[in-house]
Amino acid sequence: MVEFRTAMVNFDNEKNLKTYVKKYIEDLPNINPYLTEIIVNRTSPTSVQMIVTADTDELVSLKTKEMEKWREENKFEGVIDTMLLQGDVLFNYKNYEDHKSKYKSNELEN
Repeated sequence: MVEFRTAMVNFDNEKNLKTYVKKYIEDLPNINPYLTEIIVNRTSPTSVQMIVTADTDELVSLKTKEMEKWREENKFEGVIDTMLLQGDVLFNYKNYEDHKSKYKSNELEN
């Protein structure tokens, strides 16, 4: 089964967003090396969305305590709010043929 986690983070200015994204991209693969995909989307000048996937929910959980510690250690400025979502990937066109047995969309056919 393929799992995802997405976070939307809004900042008070573009500089704080860039600082956060740079550090996130540098550090996340070391915090959780089992992720299969990391996608970072800039949704506005002061908002960013991060999407990560892994083959099980244990791996995509991002080791919550370690991520909290990472945020505390880095003391990011200007974070206005954050929204987290996590669940099953129902379909991914890019990888569908290679991994179709892992997607929850198979359950929709029953």
